[in-house]
Amino acid sequence: MATIQDNKLDSFEVKTPDFTTHVVRLSEELLLMNRTHFWKSNTNIQEVFSEGWKLFVITESVGPVQIGVSQDKLVPVETGTMALYLPPFAVIDWHLPQGTLKWKAYLSSRPLKFESTDAFTFKWNEGRGIFTLDDIDNVLLNVRDYKRVSRSAGKCFVSKVTKEYLDKCFLISESTRQVAEKLGFSYSTMTHYFRRTYSMAPSDYRRHLRITAAGSGLFNGERTSTEICFESGHQDYSSFKSGFKKIFGLTPLQFKFCKGQLSKPYSAKKNNQIEGHEL
Repeated sequence: MATIQDNKLDSFEVKTPDFTTHVVRLSEELLLMNRTHFWKSNTNIQEVFSEGWKLFVITESVGPVQIGVSQDKLVPVETGTMALYLPPFAVIDWHLPQGTLKWKAYLSSRPLKFESTDAFTFKWNEGRGIFTLDDIDNVLLNVRDYKRVSRSAGKCFVSKVTKEYLDKCFLISESTRQVAEKLGFSYSTMTHYFRRTYSMAPSDYRRHLRITAAGSGLFNGERTSTEICFESGHQDYSSFKSGFKKIFGLTPLQFKFCKGQLSKPYSAKKNNQIEGHEL
């Protein structure tokens, strides 16, 4: 346990073969995540969260980090001098270079006074002190020069209606073919336009929403990973576990175990079992 400007500081560290993440609780409502990730090749990742907001800063990269705002337009994210604000349900299309990438992210499940449904980049002053939600609000409310970078449906009616429905109803147990039928589209039409707009299929988009909702539930609640699995719209634990690990890099039990290990180092490589339960 340590202190920073009278704020209680708790932390834990996660190590896997591909990345190391150090999470610090700056205040009761604000976390700071520092990650070092090694990418074996140039990588394209779509990212979206169903709960909470994130504020990313790339701190070190061996090559250019870019965000695809459309099929043919990439926006650079300058290392150390630009931040990315990511609200719930905004889709980000990351283009990441091979090699070591370091970034940090401020995140919270509590809403801000600042409101935006779009992800955007803006100039970042590394010297500013961030310890509370008020500090984050102060930064965002004073942003004047920014660039919107989240994927947008624009004039595509099919993509717009599909995303609006999934954002509201992603926990409902129904197939994406049933979603298409309910919305009055053919399955192929819905999938084609949604993928062209957001670089991911409707089923993948909904999976991200469900998994990130599960992650939030595991971190902020006391329910078991099995309970969270079915509450987040999944039909079986095995597919939930594999999908969760693909997005978070950890199994649900490893993820929940980290929450209870504040101020203790944690290695996913060594801690494969807890009280006889496979993680």
